[in-house]
Amino acid sequence: MLNQTSLKQGFTIIEMVMVITIVGVLSVVAIPQFIDFRDDAKKVITQKKLAELKEAIKGDPSLKANGQFTKIGFELNMGRLPTELSELYMLDAGTPGGINDPFSKRGWRGPYILSTSSTDIEWRKDGWGNEFDYNTTTKTITSKGADGTLNTNDDIIINL
Repeated sequence: MLNQTSLKQGFTIIEMVMVITIVGVLSVVAIPQFIDFRDDAKKVITQKKLAELKEAIKGDPSLKANGQFTKIGFELNMGRLPTELSELYMLDAGTPGGINDPFSKRGWRGPYILSTSSTDIEWRKDGWGNEFDYNTTTKTITSKGADGTLNTNDDIIINL
């Protein structure tokens, strides 16, 4: 004769359906929140890089030591905006380095952007991996945003 108090093992179908339903509802709520955090982080990274590029071009007049500016940007050193962003890191072949004019003390004193190597172009890319659009006419640097297309609502623009 079988013992009436034998142990039941395993889960019932109803318990399994309930667990699957709860996990499904939680994932529907949690996944969009996680995606939003990634986009927010990419936006913050892009804004930080844009601010660093602006500082490399314009300098930071608030940083002084012994009455002298310590963070002079490309524009003050050269007397012009860079023709392209790569001038912030390395000299063009036609641009002489060092102090060229002893009276105005103008000349390239870069690099103005820190990079690990001359082939490292990550500092020229936004958080989504798109290269920045640098425009000397409008004096702006623009990130194409998440969609990777210029002149849309998600662009991030910094004025020089």
